[in-house]
Amino acid sequence: QGYDGANVVAGRLGGVQKLIRDIVPRANYVHCSNHSLDLVLAVAYYLVESGDSETSGLARSYRKALTDIDFVIPLIVVNRVFCTTKPYAEQLQKPTCDLLKCYQSMEHPSTYLAELIYDDNQVNELYNKFTKFIELNEIDNCLSRTASRRYESVKDYFIDVYRTFTQVKYVRWETV
Repeated sequence: QGYDGANVVAGRLGGVQKLIRDIVPRANYVHCSNHSLDLVLAVAYYLVESGDSETSGLARSYRKALTDIDFVIPLIVVNRVFCTTKPYAEQLQKPTCDLLKCYQSMEHPSTYLAELIYDDNQVNELYNKFTKFIELNEIDNCLSRTASRRYESVKDYFIDVYRTFTQVKYVRWETV
């Protein structure tokens, strides 16, 4: 389901979102602001097919960059890590934030980030999601020329990006 944020639509107590969720509990609610990317991609596709040569060339270049594993791997990794820390960052930005309570609750993401770094099951689970994503989106599963000089396989590259980013985020989180 995709709707604007109006209370009559998104209201959890009696809006359209709730009515649909009562009928189809597994339906996903998507705020209208998330549709912006879909619109951009639709226009970009149109420009590739029918735009002038300069615009088409730019659109093809953007598409190539967005479907390169040098972009996709960090995208998947950053998404996993930020899904853990985002609620806490948002909580800190609220005007009604209780700093002591916030500080005490930060132990959970810190522990989780440490687990992300060293738990091979977490790495493998995310790598499997990555491989499904690239298959679904028909992205080549091969190393770039630059990455191939340093890594033997896409999985080695993925694990290095994963552990490096997660470690940096963990260290920064610990210093907050």
